[in-house]
This record gives sequence, structure tokens and C-alpha cells, in this order.
Amino acid sequence: MVFKIAEQILGRTDSQENGTCATVFPLFEALDEDMKTEDLLSSQESAPPLSVCNIILTSEEEIFLRTCLIHTIIRIVVKFGGPAFARFDQDVAASTPITSKQIPIHKTEMYPLPAMNIDESSRIENAEVINTIFKELGYTTANKKSHGKVKIVHGDQLSVSRICSIFERYLSAQVVQDLRLAEDSDGDTIYENALLFMRNGLHIREFTDAIKSGDSDRIVLMLKRLALFYRGTGQTKYAHEMLHLIHNIEHIWPKPLWCVYLCIFRTFADTDPDSAIILKNWLVNPSGRANGFLPVDLLQEHMNFWVKVIYQAQGSGASWDWLETVSPCINVLRALATQMNWNLGSQQGSKHHALDLTNDIRELMKALRTHRVYEKESGRVIDDGTAVPDTFVHGLHGLLGPLRDYNITFERLRARRKVPPLVGKNLSSQTTSPISQDMEEVNESECNRGEGFLGSNGGKKRHYTGRK
Repeated sequence: MVFKIAEQILGRTDSQENGTCATVFPLFEALDEDMKTEDLLSSQESAPPLSVCNIILTSEEEIFLRTCLIHTIIRIVVKFGGPAFARFDQDVAASTPITSKQIPIHKTEMYPLPAMNIDESSRIENAEVINTIFKELGYTTANKKSHGKVKIVHGDQLSVSRICSIFERYLSAQVVQDLRLAEDSDGDTIYENALLFMRNGLHIREFTDAIKSGDSDRIVLMLKRLALFYRGTGQTKYAHEMLHLIHNIEHIWPKPLWCVYLCIFRTFADTDPDSAIILKNWLVNPSGRANGFLPVDLLQEHMNFWVKVIYQAQGSGASWDWLETVSPCINVLRALATQMNWNLGSQQGSKHHALDLTNDIRELMKALRTHRVYEKESGRVIDDGTAVPDTFVHGLHGLLGPLRDYNITFERLRARRKVPPLVGKNLSSQTTSPISQDMEEVNESECNRGEGFLGSNGGKKRHYTGRK
């Protein structure tokens, strides 16, 4: 943020300030006995490498995801289709696919911490931020209650039969594959690109809806697709984070932390389904309402807005001492302002009325019909002849190398954790059985995955099924 000086003179000018804000919230339905550090370390020591089989969806997952995407189309039609469809809103909400790992609706209590004059742009400063937060919360060496417990930290780094026919016609990668395998005279680059755009956009919309509803199973399905999407679009850092998260979900996090994930398809008989700590706390719900969940980093962005824009002091009063004082009071100040507005009769509500997109949608549909974007015309090509790559297929083809590098890095870090520290004792388990695996020789018989990806073999295109 910028500390502005109204009357600038030598030695008193505007200054660009970089710092860090943080918010804490009580974990929802979390028990101390399920958050032991020794369990996490033991699980990390025995975790196998991440494989392609952990990322490609199973046949059952593909079927469920297809159902979710079809229902996403229905929600879009009902929301933006005008009064004729709006009357089905409650019916659509009641029929939305949900899983047993949908986070129960609850209101998240939020506690902003004092603003920190720490520029979080390096590893050392990141560690300083964490240490400062722990000190503020009383997590010191003298506090024995905080010892040996996992600390969760969030941070930053989208009529039914007729709907089904729409899905198969406009959102199936198989249609694009068939066109691209055909002779050049039968292909249609514009139509192919439009279908891929629609397919990718629908996945992002489903991901957004799954987050709002707090359905963790649906979120995990989309995270696996995003791992391929980021790799296929060249977003290597995000792709690496997806591999890291999926590895934690599949192998590293102990069952009490992650519990039963995707329990539509898999169950652990020896796991308490009510102890999914991370699964219930990777989203927050500040309002306590249905479809009110949002990512934790977005919550912090909202807090940053109030600190930087609304309650920032101006002129000579702008200082880190002021920010440190006012930032923990954000919730109280907002509640006070709301109460004053109600008492004075000036409260106009907290939400804007949704914009009417009827005219916009009408003009968009008119343009699509005029240019026949979603109608196949054999031999039609873009001026430069460029065909948009299928990001999921492209990401799958480029996954083996980065996956091998990720597993090598994981093994290196796991070995490094066993090095005795200069001070204190090593918390790492002394027993480990690291597993090495050549990603080129994945046992496909153990990876019964659904179809839907286009592979390549010796320059010839084939349909990737994950089965020999």
C-alpha cells in the first residue's frame, strides 16, 4: 500500500509499503488426538511416490464428474435463461449432486491478527511471518499444549435428456478428436476450438460451484483435472502445486487429517468419517449460509481490502503502528458501522442486485449464430491455421517428466529431514521404506482409468484409456 503525504517536502514523500496481514479461525470439528505431528511425520516417511494413476480419474469418477458437469449446464440455464426457467431454481438446487464430504453449513469465526511490517517475498521472511503469528497466538516453547500438534496454514499460489445431448455435442473432447483425425477437408478449426473452450469453461464453472457449496469430493475431482490443465497451458508452478496437493491427499496426510476422500467410490473401514480436519477447514464460511463457502486466501484478500482501503490512516497518521493497532479490530469496526446504519435508518443492504444479462446473452447468441461458431463447416480454418491444443491431453503427455522430477525432489526432502539438527532432536521417524518407481513403467493393470484423453504413439494419435 502507499502511505500518502498531502504536502510533500524534502524528507516527507509518499512511500510504497510492503507488509503482511493474516487471519486466524478456529478449526471446525477438529480433535487434538487427530492432529499429532508424529502421525504426519510417520505417514510422510512411508508415503509412496505420486503416480499417473493418482491423477487420472477412475471410470466411476469420470461418470460422477460428467453428472456434475451436466448439472452445471442446468444451473447456468436456470440462472440466465430468463423467467421461463427461473421458476425451476429450487428444484435445481434440490437436485444438485452432493457427496458425503460436503462441509456442514456453519459460520466461520474470524480473528484478524495485527498487521506485520514484514515483506513476505523471501523464504526467510515467510518463516518470520509464521514465527510472528505463532508468537501472537502464544505458540511458544513454554506453551506445552501447542507442542506436537499439526498447524494448518493457508496461503495464495473457478429437460435433462436434452442437456445430456448438449453435453455430448458441444462439450465432448471425443468430437474434437474425431475431427482432428479426419482428413483436412473434413476438419473445422473454429468449431474444434469453440468446443474445447466450452469444455474448459464448464470445468472452471463446476469448480467454482463446488467451492461455493463446500463439496470437498467435487473439489478433489477438479483438482486432478486442473493438474493436467495447468501442465497443458504451461502454468508449471500451479501444476507443481497441484501435484503436491494431490500427493498429500493420496498418500501423505494421515487419515484423521484427510479422512475418507472421494468416499462415493472408496472407503476406509477403520476411519472415523467425522474427523476429516483438513477437508472441513480448507474453506471458510463467513456468512454461515448455504453456498457461502470461499477459499481462505480470498478471505484474507477481503481483510486486506478493509485494512488498505477503508481503515488506513491518511497523511501523517499513516504508520505501521496504526495498522498493527487497527487490523485486529476490523470485524468489530465493520459490525459497529452496520449497527449504526441500521439505527439511523440508512442501511441499504450488503449485496448489490444481480445485473440483468438478458441483452448481453441475446447479443452473444446472435453473434455466435451469425458466425456459425458452434456449427460444423468442413474445411473451415482460422486465418493463421492455428488449432488450439486440448489442454488436458497436452498436460497428460507432458506429465511424466515433471512427475518424475517431483518424486525425486520429494525423496530428497524426505532424506534431508533425517539429517540430525544442530540443536534439539530429530522429530522424523527412524524407520522408513522409500519406494522408487520408474514412471515409464507404471503398472497400468493397477490403474483402471476412464477414457477421455487423446494420446500419441509413434506419431500416430490414439485414445488413451489407461488400459493395455
